[in-house]
This record gives sequence, C-alpha cells and structure tokens, in this order.
Amino acid sequence: MTNMEKNKEEQAPQEPQHVKQQEASKTGTNWISILLVIVIIGALGYFAYSQFGGNSKTQEEPEQASVITKEIKLLPETEVQTYTIEEVVLHNSPEDCWLLLHGSVYDVTGFDTSHPGGEAILLGCGTNAKDLFEERPTDGTTHSDTARNLLPNFYIGDLSE
Repeated sequence: MTNMEKNKEEQAPQEPQHVKQQEASKTGTNWISILLVIVIIGALGYFAYSQFGGNSKTQEEPEQASVITKEIKLLPETEVQTYTIEEVVLHNSPEDCWLLLHGSVYDVTGFDTSHPGGEAILLGCGTNAKDLFEERPTDGTTHSDTARNLLPNFYIGDLSE
C-alpha cells in the first residue's frame, strides 16, 4: 500500500462515535421493547387463567339456584347415617322438617322461605314426599333438574331397611 492510499483511507469520513452509540442504543431498546411485550402478554395470560381458567360456565343457572345453599356436615364416605321411617315422621313441622325421597332423607328446615313453590314444601315434612316431588301440588309437574341438583345440599342420610 502506498502512502497516498493510506492518506486517502485516513481522510475518508468516518461515522462519529455518538452515531455508533445511538445505533447500538436503538438495538438494545428494540430488544427491551420485545421483552417488555412478552412479559405483559404473559402477565395478562396468567391473570386471565387465574380468574377464568377451567371454571367457565356454558349455560347460566337460574338466579334462584345461586342463592339457595345450606351448610352440611359430610361424614366419611364409608359412614352413611341411616334413619328409620319412625325417626323421619318425628320431624314434621316447619321448624323441623325432614322428608324422604327415593330412600334418602333430607333436612329442608327453613327452606320454605327460599323454595320457589313457597310453603308447598311443608306438605312433605315428616313423610315420604316422593309423590309430591314427582308431581308438584301447585301445577302437577315434576321438579326441574335444577331442583334435583339442589337435593345433595339437604341430604342427611338414607332410610334404614
């Protein structure tokens, strides 16, 4: 290489140092922006899963079903409480109302205030209420699936044989 060529190279315009730093800074900023977007999407996904994951309903239940609850004490699965028909008959008032349906005993005390049929449920206190349940006295129709799904909330045992 001749001296003349060396001089030309030295005289060629070079990018100033601050321009090189700006380009490096833009590249770093781009990566930071991408990383920030990924973190935000992940956080939103986690929030959505924790709020709605696996518990979404495909069909709304009637309002009355959501307000009808009763605290029950569960026995271990191997121990099912059994009652005689004589015991069930003793619980025959609005203040102490048990009824028998399909061999199972239910304590529906206090449910008459929430029952869609009102006090009609009291007709079954202390009795085998199968016929009342399968053919309601108010309109002669059978109880809905919603009503049947509520029964476990009131279950206290089985009829002994």
